[in-house]
Amino acid sequence: MDKQNGRPADVGAELLRFVRVRSTIWCRSEMRASWGFAIPARPLAAFHFVVAGSCQLRVDGVAEPLVLTAGDVAIIPTGRAHTARSDADATVLFLDDILAANPPRDGRLSYGGSGASTDIVCGGFEFTDPTAQPILDLLPSVLVLRGEDRAPNREVREVLALLLRELQHKDGATETVVTRLTDALLALAVRAAFDRGAQVPATWRDRDIAAAVAAIDAQPERHWSLVELASVATLSRSAFAGRFAAATGESPMRYVSRARLARGAALLRDGTASVKHVAELTGFRSEASFSRAFRRHFGAAPRDYRRDGRTPLAG
Repeated sequence: MDKQNGRPADVGAELLRFVRVRSTIWCRSEMRASWGFAIPARPLAAFHFVVAGSCQLRVDGVAEPLVLTAGDVAIIPTGRAHTARSDADATVLFLDDILAANPPRDGRLSYGGSGASTDIVCGGFEFTDPTAQPILDLLPSVLVLRGEDRAPNREVREVLALLLRELQHKDGATETVVTRLTDALLALAVRAAFDRGAQVPATWRDRDIAAAVAAIDAQPERHWSLVELASVATLSRSAFAGRFAAATGESPMRYVSRARLARGAALLRDGTASVKHVAELTGFRSEASFSRAFRRHFGAAPRDYRRDGRTPLAG
């Protein structure tokens, strides 16, 4: 933890500890003016990379439209509704309707009129852990990396180049490779955005609270007490509780509980440990108490969660 400026030394790496990509959807499109598509709000992060040409991007909750030109990357981490179009007067249709009427060929969509061409790669990605949503909610509504900013965005460009090559494989992109590259892309893009001056989330700006959050995330199974966490933050109990709630929006003990459940969901999804063993590994005193808490938070029993391989929305 960087104790001088109150944020982790590497924001992208810190985010990657919390957030992992589960699945991705990618499509490369040649859009000819006039064109426009809309994507409704959904529990998927969105990604748009303008390879050539330009477009206007409007994101729900962001006052002014963004003009993206060749080399620009835009990431909408919380799945807000948004539109992309060739110009302000272009007719906009839902992207799903466009794809239904114009099925992509070899993974590429051709759409629009007979005007100027825009080569754009669009993607959506789902995260493995629904409890990661509060972390994502701390990020800006849209992250934009400009193509002319070559030096600070070099790593992002390198990952994008790898992604484009993988998507162009004649035998089809390897899903695992694309998913891991998307993981890296998200972390690097977030780090680059913060390095360029994007506002660091409140949880990370408060260096004392950030230290406590990092301790919880490193050992969610530990039976943390308010006194122990306040000691990590070098604060009194009352000051710690107030500042923790102000920075994270919840009490310290609720955050501990959510961190335990997040670890439990990951163990159920990725391993073969029994529910009883997962309960022990996540600090619950019994399988029954873990199961009750898990069902209350995720809306599904641990065994159902593992069997269905799904990611229910958190309560």
